[in-house]
Amino acid sequence: MAMTVKNSYLLPFIVFCVCAIQPAGARPMLWQQEGIVLSDFRSVCSGEWRAIDYESERFNGTMLYAPKGVKPEAVTVDPDLKGWHRVYVATFATGHDRAARLQLRLEGDGSPSLFRRGEIWDAWTPGEKGEEVFWKCADLTGKRVTVGKASAEGEIGLMWLRFEPMTADEIAAAKAEFADPSNRRLHAHCDMEWMHYRYGDRLTPDERCGVIDAFAQSDVGTASLEIWDHTLEANRDFYRECVRRAEQYGVRVYAAYRMSECRLVLPWLFEFPYANEHPEFHCRDRDGEAVTSVSYAFPEVGAHEVERVAGLLDLGFHGVSPILHRGVQLLWEKPLVDRFRAKYPDLDPRTLSLDDPRLAEVRCALVTENFMRPLRRRLDAFAAEHGRGRLHINPIVPCTIVDCRRQGLDVEGWVREGLVDSVVFGMMRIWEDEERFRDESKPGFLSVEKYAACKRSGENPVRRAHGNKLLETFAEEAARNVRLSRETGVRFYYDLHWEGTILPEKIAARAARLYGAGAEGLSLWDCFELRVSNRDEWFVTSRLGHKGELESMPKENEGYRKLFRILKIDGISISSYHPNWIG
Repeated sequence: MAMTVKNSYLLPFIVFCVCAIQPAGARPMLWQQEGIVLSDFRSVCSGEWRAIDYESERFNGTMLYAPKGVKPEAVTVDPDLKGWHRVYVATFATGHDRAARLQLRLEGDGSPSLFRRGEIWDAWTPGEKGEEVFWKCADLTGKRVTVGKASAEGEIGLMWLRFEPMTADEIAAAKAEFADPSNRRLHAHCDMEWMHYRYGDRLTPDERCGVIDAFAQSDVGTASLEIWDHTLEANRDFYRECVRRAEQYGVRVYAAYRMSECRLVLPWLFEFPYANEHPEFHCRDRDGEAVTSVSYAFPEVGAHEVERVAGLLDLGFHGVSPILHRGVQLLWEKPLVDRFRAKYPDLDPRTLSLDDPRLAEVRCALVTENFMRPLRRRLDAFAAEHGRGRLHINPIVPCTIVDCRRQGLDVEGWVREGLVDSVVFGMMRIWEDEERFRDESKPGFLSVEKYAACKRSGENPVRRAHGNKLLETFAEEAARNVRLSRETGVRFYYDLHWEGTILPEKIAARAARLYGAGAEGLSLWDCFELRVSNRDEWFVTSRLGHKGELESMPKENEGYRKLFRILKIDGISISSYHPNWIG
């Protein structure tokens, strides 16, 4: 049973902390209106929680600390407050990997909110600084806060909860902040497989729905939930609940599959049975060597993938998001070679650049004919059979239309034909270093023999770029696609950033750069793992649909995240020389 502490137990400490012991050198202009602060959790500490005394440049107290390797039983704190408040959470974490996640649930919330340490850029040793982040605006009347830890990973502590009373005007503004549907310019992609892989049964269904509940107060209008076959059956009810909650918040949710079924190699040991059972459908490289991804050059593969995706529709999803920027869909398989030679009998497609328009035409036609058109027909038939409206197709594709054609994905054709309803351009690109295997005896052609030799040299002739380095590429692509989007009504989303965490100020600047280039939508990759639990980042990211407010967001940094020095921890002073500098 969770233990409870009410703020009446802490009131003498609160008054003393806020009014009497402001540390020397503190900045009065920032701390003079602190509100109500709960910073002594000793009375609620039990089980595997530890009570650790601390002093900081802001407040002193006793934190509720969960060490590495344990997941303590949740405890409950009763602020005993009435009315609306802005709620802030101060955490202490020491892990370099930032794996630990604190869970806080306000009574009445559908699921707990996750908090993990943000990047602390100017501290040598973990634990020199803590951080206070904005959590939410809420009516606290009669409501308690439950405190837990998401898993046994990492170590983290709750240092204080701080509550700022809100005026009537502030309450009205908070209620209206996400009410305008025209601001819903964000698409959120959630790697649910990673959640199952990392946490397994250690998270309850309510806890796993936290990423969906986070969209309630955000500019997210559509989301894709990435699903893998080997965890699907055990989680069907969970996905139904995700859709149900999303509908409450006005968010359309798509089922997402990685469409490059393949036979994986170490260190990934889970399998795609279809790819294992059908080597005859594997891709073939320029030199004829097998690549163990199945190829959409075969109609049988397209038909299988259509039914694989359609099998998710009975979970209530509003459409599908085929993930097409991870892996390959086809290379130089016999159906492709035969079709190309029927049209260009004097040419060998294996000697042409991936950017050759003749080769791209055939590759794109096969993927469209064998997969995209059948998928559109299958979704339309399902909708008609079950009395539903149009089910959307929202493919996630490489970073530009040119890069898509290089991989056999005719995005512009799909858009103009009405096969898709929106498109997400992901931070991924694949190309070949053709200079290394040009046929010097035949200008304009490539040498299959030299390509085979390059494959076995010290550097892969197939290149791959991904992540944040592609931002400027996206800006250029957004400018090129403005007319296509306006002519067709199809919205294009552009991944904002990918790997790891960046400063919130830079997030707003990137969004402004993309909007300025003509983008109408932004996409957020890995929302569960990388976005929502980084509260300072989520404060900015969740509001990026408010195009007119981007310039002011960086100036509000002190309002949604404050770093503060820790002066003493567990009775040991670290205010000058830190013992852990030995590490």
